[in-house]
Amino acid sequence: MKKRVDVTEQIRDGWVNKWKKKNAQGNGYYSFLTTQDVKSEGSKNRSPDFEQPHRDRNFLSLNESFYYLILLFDPRITTIKEQYPLLEVEKTQFIAKELGLKHPTYPYSRGVPTVITSDFVCDTIYRKKIAYSVKDERAFDDNELKEEYQNNQKIEQAFWATENTKWHLVRSAQIKNTFTENLEKIVADLRLDNELAFLFSQWLMFVVNNWLKFYREPVIHIFDKTVSLFGVSFEQATSLFQHAIWHRYLKLDLRKQLNYRHSLCELGASLNV
Repeated sequence: MKKRVDVTEQIRDGWVNKWKKKNAQGNGYYSFLTTQDVKSEGSKNRSPDFEQPHRDRNFLSLNESFYYLILLFDPRITTIKEQYPLLEVEKTQFIAKELGLKHPTYPYSRGVPTVITSDFVCDTIYRKKIAYSVKDERAFDDNELKEEYQNNQKIEQAFWATENTKWHLVRSAQIKNTFTENLEKIVADLRLDNELAFLFSQWLMFVVNNWLKFYREPVIHIFDKTVSLFGVSFEQATSLFQHAIWHRYLKLDLRKQLNYRHSLCELGASLNV
């Protein structure tokens, strides 16, 4: 856990060096900040890394955790790094000075400049990085918070411009919707256990061969058929279906609520195999 007060430049630089060493080991990404390190206006949470078992992600708000799902579902994104530090501090200080802005500092720490972080930095299939700053709408309603956030975002945006990296501000109004609720519902089935992974191809062929028959029936009828034919539980049948959605073997209109009492037709479903 990082100190919140009485931070010296030596302590701060020690955090940076430790972060660099951990991420140089090649054992996956380690965020610069964890949920224990900072106070947050939002609901902090550690979330499972759905791609890498036994690892966690650190989000400083529910907005971040929801936006992580959007990034995870985006086929253009190859890696996601949360709480990513903008190094070196001298560079962000220079940018702040050039913009005529006050650089953020650690509280009660004699003006020691903060290591600014981006909420997400992603690699893409285009071999280019993209950075995202995720902010709650309340930050734009409170005048004091608004000025602080805007100053930090201007520094962050200018930093990524020097790195030839696109930067996007994402507001919570863009995040909290039916689409992200659906992603939250199906993300746990991004990976299947060994038993279901072994059955998946056979199950998918079963769905393809019976597509026209199933198309106007409630989806739960597919689950019932899966239970009787494959000897799995109803929950496992649901997991097979949701795995197919996540990996786009089945395309559904995820802007509509995923109600499995509706038919494939009503859910705007189509095959992608």
